[in-house]
Amino acid sequence: TIIKHLIVQVVVVVGNSLSGQDISIELVEVAKEVYLSSKSLNISEGLSKILSKHDTLHLRPQVSIPHFSSFYLQ
Repeated sequence: TIIKHLIVQVVVVVGNSLSGQDISIELVEVAKEVYLSSKSLNISEGLSKILSKHDTLHLRPQVSIPHFSSFYLQ
């Protein structure tokens, strides 16, 4: 299943909108690492608290990925 596949994966969520933040929060429970990529590092107080609680959730202005496998969640 998709969830079993994510447990060993590093996931990149592109976009720091509310939906991107929500998706990141959900994925942090099952993925090995979650990177929330955003044009801006301006974050809400709520997201700041969530980032401080999860060692596997990272906010980055740009994520460089040399090679990766991907699939789409539908």
